[in-house]
Amino acid sequence: MRFLFSIFLLGFSIWMLHDAWRRRASFLWYLIILFLPFGALLYFMLVKWPQQQQGEGLPPKSSRAPAPNQVALTKAALDQSATAHNRLAYAAALQASGDIKAARKEYETVLQTHPNDKDALYGAGACAFAMRDYDQAIAWLDAVVQDHPAHEGFAAWRLLAQAHWEHGDRHTSIALLDKLCRVARQIPHWIVLAKCHLALEQKQEARLALEEALADCEIAKPEIQRKHSKDIRDAQRLLRQLGR
Repeated sequence: MRFLFSIFLLGFSIWMLHDAWRRRASFLWYLIILFLPFGALLYFMLVKWPQQQQGEGLPPKSSRAPAPNQVALTKAALDQSATAHNRLAYAAALQASGDIKAARKEYETVLQTHPNDKDALYGAGACAFAMRDYDQAIAWLDAVVQDHPAHEGFAAWRLLAQAHWEHGDRHTSIALLDKLCRVARQIPHWIVLAKCHLALEQKQEARLALEEALADCEIAKPEIQRKHSKDIRDAQRLLRQLGR
């Protein structure tokens, strides 16, 4: 029994280490998981579980509060070892805490030595967007879309389209969303495209986008349909309003 429990703890620790790596957690968390008694459980309770309960959000777009002391923990790790990895973790923690200006500065520092780092480009672009610096946001986000279009579930692509929209270039925004829908046929993408068409009184184009969304839904797996049930109802409602 003790042997089985030891195997379980080892597997659980490996799982938490992988999760920490995926989230770009601070180096301090690796030490806690590896060397602190029940460190893996501590990481699970303070980092993974709270974020699972609220949805697996991405730091650059998240408005949720970070894990307790996450800013302090990542800053301590950065002070100990000023690597790009640690600075990105610190920037993401600052951004999640709402300190957008400071987060942008840290992302820009990473870009000085790693100009093509997709996480730094996306993070800096998201911060610039939040600060309504649309020109710079477009430059950074476009770099991500060009080289890493599927990064973070196409999040940079969607934000780039929104930046063009807010900047007043509605044609480019719709063109980007239309291309995104063809590259990644996901129901939410079609609905965003449809709503943009509606905002410009392009009812026929909106209707076609909504019909594409529902057509994709019909052939999607049941779990995908359940996941996007709200989007599906939204598409059906909009179609009724358009007089389908």
